[in-house]
Amino acid sequence: MRKFIVFCAAALMIFSCSPKERDSFEVKGKVWDLNGYATLTYRDPASMEIIADTVDLVDGCYCFKGKVSEPTYGQIIFHPEGEITIRSSIILENALLESLPNYGFLVSDGQKVRTLRDLEYKGGPNNDFNVAISKSYEYLDDMEKYKGLKELMKTMSGCGVDDLEKYIETRKIMEEKYGKAVIKEYLDKQKEEALKFVLKHPDVEIAGYYLQQCNANERPLEELEADFAKLTPKVQNCFFSGSVRATIENKKEQAAQETAKEAAQ
Repeated sequence: MRKFIVFCAAALMIFSCSPKERDSFEVKGKVWDLNGYATLTYRDPASMEIIADTVDLVDGCYCFKGKVSEPTYGQIIFHPEGEITIRSSIILENALLESLPNYGFLVSDGQKVRTLRDLEYKGGPNNDFNVAISKSYEYLDDMEKYKGLKELMKTMSGCGVDDLEKYIETRKIMEEKYGKAVIKEYLDKQKEEALKFVLKHPDVEIAGYYLQQCNANERPLEELEADFAKLTPKVQNCFFSGSVRATIENKKEQAAQETAKEAAQ
């Protein structure tokens, strides 16, 4: 998801105020005043074991506690009484993680239902990085040629599996209003800015994930390797850097095959 030139003061403030690392995690938040239960599932990078934990959801409040060997991806599924389940992704790390109030509603199958599709957490270096990186390219949304584009993209991403018609219609409106070239330019600028942010924070594990997202598959091998080398050894070898490591190895293999083919001619 990104590219950016100027860093928002707010984004820098969020990221620079990250608390010290802990040896365990605590995830807590409040989702409306719902009652029921919530389940957290994640894969521990050390054992690759799928771990699940369930807690009560009381007046919207929930709290998970545990420990991970290193930052990883997780998912929280809320099961409120009398309502459909609500899913939320999280970057799980050993820190006190508190949800930001980004939840809202989405229309699915003609009904207005609650969603946590955009829920974010603050408190650990990786979650603070995740919040700050998106704020760092928000300046693009104030530019006249891109105004309104973000809202249409959010509408598309908020479409449920039963909302294909709405997704297609929104995409058509977006392409007619802005044109494919401007949309691509907007996304490319986000990724340019994201790459700058990644290289400014080479010691945070999630930077490895974002390096892959910044058009890693399309970039020349030498250029990608040079940026990867700027990450700290901890980040280079972490779980989140798995995809970019694989991309680099694939590019090396392709280059070797091309060299061998040329030599055989």
